[in-house]
Amino acid sequence: MSVRIFINGNSVEAEASGTIAEALNSLNIRPNAYLYLINGVPVPSDTVLKEGMEITAMKVASGG
Repeated sequence: MSVRIFINGNSVEAEASGTIAEALNSLNIRPNAYLYLINGVPVPSDTVLKEGMEITAMKVASGG
């Protein structure tokens, strides 16, 4: 069972178990550096993954 995550123009697959944050941690990606969209709707990183989900991760930028 897997989900597809689109990050910086690339597509990666992750296990459809746990949350978005847990999936990104397993891929060695810092989950706090991104905003997440499912079907164009923002969702929190603690969203539970389900088989076949497609998630878009948008990099958050900050500066001063």
